[in-house]
Amino acid sequence: GSSDISSGRLDLWRFGMEMLWQSPILGRGEGSFFQLLAMAGKGFHLQPHNFVIQFLMSWGILAGGIALIMMANALLRLHLRLHRAYLMMIPLAALDSILVMAMLDGALFTLRTILPAIFFWILAEKISAAADTAPA
Repeated sequence: GSSDISSGRLDLWRFGMEMLWQSPILGRGEGSFFQLLAMAGKGFHLQPHNFVIQFLMSWGILAGGIALIMMANALLRLHLRLHRAYLMMIPLAALDSILVMAMLDGALFTLRTILPAIFFWILAEKISAAADTAPA
């Protein structure tokens, strides 16, 4: 229930995973969480408050898994380049914060939070690229 410490998120995550396993390869479709949850009589939420479950449930293990692997790989590469340009720490910390929040809320569901994540990602990449081309 929603009175526990998870504020109902565990129920949303469980429902999202149940929907994923009903259509694991291709998923249930972008934005389908709201309608599926309402049809099941389990409330009204736009997304499962966890971007991993959101991606997998919406796009399936195939596309969602590929997207998550690509994101993890790119983020790991950024973190591994941090020693080349410590200024990257600022946008990288902001991006990491958004991603942590996206594990508990809908931070990668609406443009108002997706766009800052993209901005910080690009800024970290640009700082890294500038450090790579700067004279030693």
